[in-house]
Amino acid sequence: YFKQCTREQALAAKKTKKGSTMYIVSDPDATQGHRIMKAVQGEGMPTYKNPFVHGNLFLILNIDFPETIAPESQQAIRSLLPPPLNTPAFKEDDEGVEVHTVTDIDPVQSYNANK
Repeated sequence: YFKQCTREQALAAKKTKKGSTMYIVSDPDATQGHRIMKAVQGEGMPTYKNPFVHGNLFLILNIDFPETIAPESQQAIRSLLPPPLNTPAFKEDDEGVEVHTVTDIDPVQSYNANK
C-alpha cells in the first residue's frame, strides 16, 4: 500500500525483511516545470513470477530552461558551440535498430497493472 510521510519517518520505519511496508515520500520538486517523468512501455524489469513480461521503464528528466533568450543571444550561443552531437547516425529501418516510444504513464497505475 502507499502512505505519505516525511523522510525521517520513512527511514525510521524501513524494514529489510520480505513483505515489508513501502513508504512513499512526496517529491517537493514534482510540481516544478523542469522535471518531467516519461516511460517506455514494456522495457522495464521483469514482473514477479513471470520473467517474460516486462514492466515499464520510467525516466525522470531534469531540464533547466531559461525563461527567455533574445535572438541575438541565441545566435551568439550557436556560434560558440560545436555542431550538434545528437544528429542521428542510424535510420529507423536499419538492421539492429529498435524504435521505442516515450509516453506519459501514471506510476501507481503501472504498478497496479503489473501486480
